Amino acid sequence: MNFVTSFSIGLVVAFTTTLLPGLINMTIAKVSLNEGKSKALTLGLGASFVVFFQAFIATLFGKFLDQHADISHLIQRIAIGVFLLISVYFFFFAGKTKVEQRRVVLKNKKGYFLSGMLLSLINLFPIPFYVVLSVTFSSYNWFSFEKIFLGMFALGASSGAMLAFYGYIVFIQKIESRTDFFMKNVNYLIGSITLIIALIGIIKLM
Repeated sequence: MNFVTSFSIGLVVAFTTTLLPGLINMTIAKVSLNEGKSKALTLGLGASFVVFFQAFIATLFGKFLDQHADISHLIQRIAIGVFLLISVYFFFFAGKTKVEQRRVVLKNKKGYFLSGMLLSLINLFPIPFYVVLSVTFSSYNWFSFEKIFLGMFALGASSGAMLAFYGYIVFIQKIESRTDFFMKNVNYLIGSITLIIALIGIIKLM
């Protein structure tokens, strides 16, 4: 395990999951269209700033679980089931879910960074996701719980989220006109990744 590996894992995981249309990235996309790219970037920076702390705190909790073998083994088995369910969801159901797109107006134009932080703070899903992911990757010897590596992972997660947000800002016109195509293919990508992780876990338990 080295700095580049830890950073890359965080970047790839966060970038892939953040590509899914949701409250934060669709808000950023709408701000880009209605208020301009610079304000959308500030909003994205605020959101990705919080992602750093979410990822770091989650992996610290993952470290605690990893140090308790009985709990860690249980989490690994639960994780396999969770990743399988996630795969089924993204392959068969996620494409049918329509994301409601509302025009977002932020009255305080100087508070886009704080607004991005708030949007990210109310999105708690990444925390349990990173906990399960870190414990699972650690069991495959793909992940180290040393604090310096946790910091690099969190930095990678923050960078990956910001990269996905930037993609929404730059390519919003194309994304809006091809929403169904975009969502369908991103769903298959994430479903494939989670399925591979689950299969590796099943093989390891055999």
